[in-house]
Amino acid sequence: MKIYKALASIILLGLSNCGNNSDQVTTEKQIPEKIYPEISEIVVCNTYWDNIEQIREMEPETVLKQPETAKFLIVFRPDIPDIDSIESMRAYGPNNYQLEFSLQPYSRQTLNGHSSDLGNYIMYQAYDTRGFLENGEYRLEVVYKNGQVSSKSKVLASDLSIVEKYLSMNKEFQPVGETAIDFNEPTRLKWSMPQGGQYYAVTRLKHFIPNEPFYENILYWNNAFYMRGDAGLMMSELEIPRGIIKPDTKYVWFTEILDSNHLPEVNTAIFLPFQTFWSAR
Repeated sequence: MKIYKALASIILLGLSNCGNNSDQVTTEKQIPEKIYPEISEIVVCNTYWDNIEQIREMEPETVLKQPETAKFLIVFRPDIPDIDSIESMRAYGPNNYQLEFSLQPYSRQTLNGHSSDLGNYIMYQAYDTRGFLENGEYRLEVVYKNGQVSSKSKVLASDLSIVEKYLSMNKEFQPVGETAIDFNEPTRLKWSMPQGGQYYAVTRLKHFIPNEPFYENILYWNNAFYMRGDAGLMMSELEIPRGIIKPDTKYVWFTEILDSNHLPEVNTAIFLPFQTFWSAR
């Protein structure tokens, strides 16, 4: 990902003119100054992958071997550091816990690395695939090559009862597969939500492009993290406005169930299976 576009200006200090004066041309390159921004936001949460078999089918070499994992996320915005300026990024936690962030692009194989071009922000995420984290204080730290350090901490308070409720319930999804779609009306995506708590849902719709991350090229989603309030609370369907769904096109949608719609306060997340559909002829 290009973090900066180099700026170059050519300054003509001498102009061609008649007579005995010689031409003077000086070229000066302006190199953008490196910045070392503070971390904007972090996420520390336990994550359950109910789509693990789909992930392993798409990426047989993935490090994901069990559905129980932990997620760490570091966000920079609006100031984005040059990746080459970073020495290391790590997570620290109870009982000498430590996890290293990769400075390479994120992939489903490694489940660790930085996002591609997202405009005015960049995120680094790393999954610990050994299982759920224990509750307690975790610190995410960025060390720059100039010696500067930025860190943020969070006390993880993950209630795994949401996972137990989800696994014990009957699950239904619509639409799935070949579907009769009325293109003059909105299309509704529907899923099952666990009951007996205050849970939030975030659903994203994309064109079906194998192995493309779900944070890229989203067609439509309920960005509950931005809307806040009660956005996404106990939500079990998302209305896609008329005109977004097109004939002869395959789509994929994906829902996360979370215990908060404020990203830094998420302690537990469930990744539901990917659902694909297309219009019946």
